[in-house]
Amino acid sequence: MARNRNYLIVYDLETGHLDTNIAEPIEICAQVINPESLEKEPNGYFYSLIKPTKMELVQDEALAVNKKTREQIEQAPEQSVVWNSFVKFVEKFKIDGGKSQWSNPIFSGHNIINYDNLIMNRLALQYGPKKDGKSTLMHPLYCLDTLAISFLFFENNKEVAKHNLPYLREYFGMGMDKVLAAHEAASDVEDTTAILVKYLRLFRNISPKVQF
Repeated sequence: MARNRNYLIVYDLETGHLDTNIAEPIEICAQVINPESLEKEPNGYFYSLIKPTKMELVQDEALAVNKKTREQIEQAPEQSVVWNSFVKFVEKFKIDGGKSQWSNPIFSGHNIINYDNLIMNRLALQYGPKKDGKSTLMHPLYCLDTLAISFLFFENNKEVAKHNLPYLREYFGMGMDKVLAAHEAASDVEDTTAILVKYLRLFRNISPKVQF
């Protein structure tokens, strides 16, 4: 029986711009999930503000959404420093001694396929790790995006109007304080982790009972 043994890393980047071609992260958060228990892994939490390399590209509108000030991010650690710390954090959760990319954690998050992953790959090409012009930080095949999972699960449900994270917070009864904390990396990661685990526990319960 095929069974996943790779750690899951739920992460979120908040950025100073919406264009993924030039956007730089101003905040990063990550939470590691144990693939067996689906519980949060001890020492599996990472968080930092980040000082962009090009402050002139940071938009005031983005800062307002992210609830950060220019003073905060100007005083944050340099991008290269945070990135190197994050890479070391990720490498702690490789399996089988980290012999290949197949040992890498599976990156997870909400709308990361079309946004966060693009920025993450660009940073990996700039700072490493990379090989043959490609990032080697993430698992080479799998990525769990709760936006895509939510679409698949609710695409024929007339009672679910949207699949974005603020709406899902309300749908899953996470409380108005969670809704108000939207677009803050730590809160987004906490709630995306909870939603992903809900889906995975449900799928694990249903899958053995289904015959195609």
